[in-house]
Amino acid sequence: MMVTSLLLTGLLPWTSAEENGAHPDIFDIRENGKTINLASLLSSNKVTIVDFHADWCQPCKSIAPFLITLASENPKLRLVQVDIVKFKSPVATQFKIESIPQMRVYLPDGTQIGKTTSSFGAVKMYTKKATRKL
Repeated sequence: MMVTSLLLTGLLPWTSAEENGAHPDIFDIRENGKTINLASLLSSNKVTIVDFHADWCQPCKSIAPFLITLASENPKLRLVQVDIVKFKSPVATQFKIESIPQMRVYLPDGTQIGKTTSSFGAVKMYTKKATRKL
């Protein structure tokens, strides 16, 4: 499976993942640790998993394939992977990230329904609970 790397410079637009042959609801945000506009990344009709990670983080690399599979197999999910680059980066500060991988699950209205560090089981539980509300 191919995942599109999308560079955000502020607000959307980004190129369609479908145009690049990737899953349309999986996004890899690499902005050198700059702050992001979370509202612009949420789907209006899907549950969004935001995965805060870094390229140097081995546990992040281990959990990523499971998150990608989960989002790919459930049409009610969107996955946004955010590279924090380092602790204390603007995006890590923005979301108060103190450990990674950190996953947060949001409803379409932006309500955070769950937050976990390193627990794929918790992500599955939160997404299952959230998709029932759609």
